[in-house]
Amino acid sequence: MHSIFVRLLNGEVFRVPYNETLPSVSSIRKQLYDHYVGEHGRNEIVNLFRYEDSSERDTRGSFLSDEDDLKLNSEEMLGMVITYESKMTPTENTNVENKLLMYFNNNETEFKEFHEAIINSEALIAGGSILSSFGNYKINDLDIYVHYSKAKLLLDKLKLIGYHNRMCNYFHQASQYDQSFFKKNNILARFVFYRQYRNNIERSIDIMIIPDHFPIEKVITNFDLSFCEIWWDGNATYASDPYGVRNKCGILKPDYRKSLYNDMNSFIVNRISKYRKRGFTIDTCLNEYIMYDEESKKAGVIAPKRDKSVDGLKWAVSYLLQQIHDQLIDFVRRSQSVRSYHLYDIYFSIFPQELIYEKLADKLDEYTIKIFACFVYHKSVIYMKQGYKDLFLSTFPFAKSTKDIKEFSTLLKNIAKNIIKDEQELNRLKDCFDRRNRHLLNIITELVESTIEQKDDN
Repeated sequence: MHSIFVRLLNGEVFRVPYNETLPSVSSIRKQLYDHYVGEHGRNEIVNLFRYEDSSERDTRGSFLSDEDDLKLNSEEMLGMVITYESKMTPTENTNVENKLLMYFNNNETEFKEFHEAIINSEALIAGGSILSSFGNYKINDLDIYVHYSKAKLLLDKLKLIGYHNRMCNYFHQASQYDQSFFKKNNILARFVFYRQYRNNIERSIDIMIIPDHFPIEKVITNFDLSFCEIWWDGNATYASDPYGVRNKCGILKPDYRKSLYNDMNSFIVNRISKYRKRGFTIDTCLNEYIMYDEESKKAGVIAPKRDKSVDGLKWAVSYLLQQIHDQLIDFVRRSQSVRSYHLYDIYFSIFPQELIYEKLADKLDEYTIKIFACFVYHKSVIYMKQGYKDLFLSTFPFAKSTKDIKEFSTLLKNIAKNIIKDEQELNRLKDCFDRRNRHLLNIITELVESTIEQKDDN
C-alpha cells in the first residue's frame, strides 16, 4: 500500500492511500472534499498544488487540473487550499450573453457595440437581468454599475447605440439621510436610459455611478437576496453563490433582516414576493434574526450611531448641487431642440465624486460657489428649520450675503454653454436663456428686497 500526502496550509497532513496505480487529481480532490467539506458543501473548491521548492515547502506552484499527471517522487508532498467558486461555467456564460442579445432585439451589431462598451468601461451588469438566464423569466431592464471616471465613456456609447435619457426622472441621487440601497452601497447617482424599438417595444437601462475608490463587486455582494449577487463583466459571469443560483434558492442577507422584520420594508417585501413567484426559494432567516436580536440585547450591544455632523456637511453640498442641477435642467427642458442626451453632461460638470466642499472646489471656482450658495440659501434654505440652516451655513458661511447675487443667472448660463457646445443648439437656446434670466432676475430682486426689509425691521 502506497500513500500520497497532502499538507493543508495550517500544517495538518492528510494521507491518500493507493495500491500500484497513482490516483488521479480528481479522485484525490474528491476524498479531500468529502473529508473537509462534506455533504453540506455548496461552493467550496479543493485546489491541489505542488510546492516549487520541496525542501522549503513555502513556495506554491499553480493549481493542478484534473488532467495533470502527478508523477510524484517519493519525497514529494502536495499542498491543498480550499477556495470558493464564483465563476460560472462557459456554457452558463454563453446562456447569459444569449439572453442579453434577446434584450437587444437580437440585433447582433448593436449588442456587439454594447458588449465592447461594457468591457472598455470596466462596468458590470448585475442582478435580475443576469439571473434571468437561470430563472427562465424575461428581462425587465438592465442594471449597470460603473465607476465615476469611466461612466461618461459608457453613457456616450449608449447614446451612439440609440439609447437616450428620459426627460423626466432621468436622474436620481440618494439623500445623505437616505438609508436605502443607494446610501448603503455608496451609489452616487442613477441614470435611466431607454430605447424604443418597433412594435412599441421599449428597453430600459439603469446606470449606477460608483466612486472610483469603491470596488463595484463590493456593491453587488451587498444585495438583499443572495442569488441576486450575480454579475457579468463582458467576458465571464460570476456569482457569490453559484449553488443557489443554479438551484434557485437563497437567503435574505443579514443587513436587510431588520428592515424586513422591524419595519416591514415594502421594497424588500415586494422583492421577496417577486422572486418567489419566479420560482425561487427564499429563507428570510427569522430564527437567526431572533437569536441575534436576543443575544445582542443580553450583551448590551448598541448599534453604532452615524456621525450626523459629517452627513450634514455632505447634505449641504448635495442640496446646493441638486438645486443648481435643477436650474440647469430647466434650461434644457425649455428648448425642444436640445436633445436629451445632454442631461448627463450636466451631472458630470458639477457633481464631484465626494460631496465635500474641497471636492466641489475642483468642479467650480470659489466665486461661482459663493454666488450659487447665496442664491440657494435665500431662495429655499432660509425657509427651512433652524437645524438645516445651521448645517448649510456651516459649510457655506458666506451664504447670507446678497452682494453680487444678481450674477447667478450669468454664471448659470456660462456653465450651460460649456455643456452644450453645439453652436446651433446654443443659438436656439438664446431666447430660452433670456426668458429664464428675466425670471431669475425677478426672483433675485425679490430676495434682495426682502433681505433689506428684514434688516430695516431689525
